[in-house]
Amino acid sequence: MLLTNVLNRVMRRSTSPRRRQMGGKLARRGRSFSPKLELLEDRTVLSTLTVTSPADSGDGSLRAAIATAQSGDQIVFDPSLQGQIITLTSGQLAITKSLDIEGLGADQLAVSGNHASRVFSISGGVTVTLAGLTITDGRVGSGDGGGILNDSSTLSLANDVLSNNQALGAPGGPVNGGAIINRSGGTLTVTDSLFVHNQAIGGVANGNCAGGAINNNNFSSATVSRSTFMGNDAIGGDGGLGFARGGGIYNALGITLTIESSVFTGNRAVGGNSGAGTVSGEAIGGGIMNADSAILVVNGSNFTHNQAIGGSNNTGSTSGSATGGGLINVGLATITGSTFEFNEALGGSGNTGVLGTEVGSGGGGGIFNGGGGSTPVILVASNIAVRHNRAVGGAGNTVGALVGEGFGGGLAADARKANGSSGSSTATVSDSTIIDNDALGGQGGAGGAGRDALGGGVANIFGATLTVSGSHLSANRALGGEGGAGGNGGNGLGGGLFNEGPSTNLGTATSLTVLGSTITGNEARGGAAGAGGNTAGLGAGGGIASAGILAVLGSSLAHNLAHGHDGDGGANGGAGLGGGLFIGGGTVSVLTTTIQHHRALGGDGDSGSNGGNGLGGGVYVAAGTVSVEASDISYNQALGGLGDGEGPDGLGVGGGVYNLGTFLFDPLTVIAHNHASTSDDDCFGC
Repeated sequence: MLLTNVLNRVMRRSTSPRRRQMGGKLARRGRSFSPKLELLEDRTVLSTLTVTSPADSGDGSLRAAIATAQSGDQIVFDPSLQGQIITLTSGQLAITKSLDIEGLGADQLAVSGNHASRVFSISGGVTVTLAGLTITDGRVGSGDGGGILNDSSTLSLANDVLSNNQALGAPGGPVNGGAIINRSGGTLTVTDSLFVHNQAIGGVANGNCAGGAINNNNFSSATVSRSTFMGNDAIGGDGGLGFARGGGIYNALGITLTIESSVFTGNRAVGGNSGAGTVSGEAIGGGIMNADSAILVVNGSNFTHNQAIGGSNNTGSTSGSATGGGLINVGLATITGSTFEFNEALGGSGNTGVLGTEVGSGGGGGIFNGGGGSTPVILVASNIAVRHNRAVGGAGNTVGALVGEGFGGGLAADARKANGSSGSSTATVSDSTIIDNDALGGQGGAGGAGRDALGGGVANIFGATLTVSGSHLSANRALGGEGGAGGNGGNGLGGGLFNEGPSTNLGTATSLTVLGSTITGNEARGGAAGAGGNTAGLGAGGGIASAGILAVLGSSLAHNLAHGHDGDGGANGGAGLGGGLFIGGGTVSVLTTTIQHHRALGGDGDSGSNGGNGLGGGVYVAAGTVSVEASDISYNQALGGLGDGEGPDGLGVGGGVYNLGTFLFDPLTVIAHNHASTSDDDCFGC
């Protein structure tokens, strides 16, 4: 067989009726290779040319057919070419006329660039169809579009496979589109096709790359339907900026990129290593990156096992960070009826910040919304499933605001511009499920604390605005990182959702609204202290942790857990604060909401050390103003951890509410049937 079994399984389907094969014969057989033009009343009768030879050139070859054809002609292939590869030995096939090229089926006929040249170059404002072909082993160095260059033309792909194509950057140069670049106002339509193992690889020393499979830019448009993107890579070069964008597809300055009923699996954006610059080693959008001012529409599609992997040992204000394991939106995006699962944003290790906005952090394991430029960033998502994704901070990173932190295991929203200044980011998520996602803080370096985890399900940071309505969030976890030798454990904040306070984004308030939603069974847990460390990390806000503007309306919070880590290795146990809600500041409104069956658990001490405190089983208010109306806070627990030997047990205070700020509630609010292991079963400081 020409291709592997997996390609055969994907591609064994017919094209449109006029392209259908019957009994091994073409439904429309062409004439012999030499075209015959017949003039009738000043009209040219278009021809069908038949390729009969697998040679690169000469009589009967595809190259000769393209050269001989008139604009509007069709090129077909003799059935004797079934199972063969047309290997190009004299460079790419240049198409500057409108042609319809109909192959024998992607599992039956391939055109190979022979790892030496691009396969097709299409230009001149023409209209071209490529159907039933495998386009493979194309390669360009110091150029874009390893398999196909579509420049200001209209290209349709149907029932094709694009495999093992590469766009390679020269030292210091960027590169775009491992399989296809669609540019300069081009129009690309892809139907029932497979993109597998294509790569855009940046050169060393500032080698940036964008679009492992497809790069759509410069006011071009693209539509992808019923197609699969598998194992494509955008890999930044080492020793410079080396950032990578869009392992599957990169969309920039486009009119619209539309994705319908398609699959993105195992694609990667991989940042470079050992670089220096304002942005170095950054990885953005394992499956898709929708860039500043671009428009993205996704419907009925699946994103699974994609990765954004930050580089290591970089230096810069943003270095080694990874955002958007499945997808990142920096423009305008609408996502409906789609699934994001088992995607990862993995921060790099050993990076050092200068100004330090993101250093080795991992954000938005499934989806990331933000980081915009000149225009507001807007995401509207409905009826989506976000599950089993991870945002993981790297180990041993130093200096900065988000250093080695994992934030937004399922989804992250961020209002900073690419240069770190204030921007606008708005996200709306409705009628969706966000389940079993993890945010994991990175391990601290020698003597350093473990890094924090923010928002196991969702993180809303740096002045972003987020609304979650009619949705279900469960079994998400924010797990603080382990301390380095001599360091304390990191903190886990917001098992279900994390909402930051007034941020470094020019003091902009971060705003979260939760409407008619269920938040249940989530966990915020601190990390272990390193060997010789003093205290394990705390867990705060099993359901929600917020220090900004928060409104929770008509919702249910139940069975969430805030748990300080046990004090392994002689450390004190970490604190558990706010099993349901942790309020670190700002303003909070809670209306017609139940807050029930939560636990705030202090970690156990070890080897003569203290147990951690458990404070605020239902709600913990460290600062700010909280107003509660017509709500129910009941059956929650605040339990201190056990001390070891001479170390005392931790306190358990405020089974329902622990308040150090302003906590207001009306007569219709019930605070009852709560339990605290030390004192104030229902409310401390109310």
